[in-house]
Amino acid sequence: MFNDYDALIKRTAELDPRKPEDDVKLTHIHAIDASVTGYGCRHFEGLVGIREVRFRLCDNLHDYGLEYMGKAVGKHLNTLEIDGCRRISEFGLAHLELCSGLKLLILRNLKSVYRPEKVLEKLKVALPKTEIQHNFH
Repeated sequence: MFNDYDALIKRTAELDPRKPEDDVKLTHIHAIDASVTGYGCRHFEGLVGIREVRFRLCDNLHDYGLEYMGKAVGKHLNTLEIDGCRRISEFGLAHLELCSGLKLLILRNLKSVYRPEKVLEKLKVALPKTEIQHNFH
């Protein structure tokens, strides 16, 4: 387990992916008060082992990031939490419909979401097997 992105990069740079013992699968990302950007979410491409992502207080994360993530790993992701990310709006949450593998979706403190009840209705229809926990304000 790595608690620091730089440590992850340093350690994996030493590995040889051709060796089975060096094959690394990223399964969980907990970005807490991190400088994750929407464009940085393009790096979800190819992370088919990812199961859980938690974005908390990521002020630079924007709507396009959820689109990139949904397209790349939406079928594989089991748990997604978005909490206190001020640049996420109803437009970004609409992209969560791409996350067909979700079992648990947690949405909290998303003050930029206009008409959250409408957003929830659409998500419940698009993701009928997903438990959605929410508290927008």
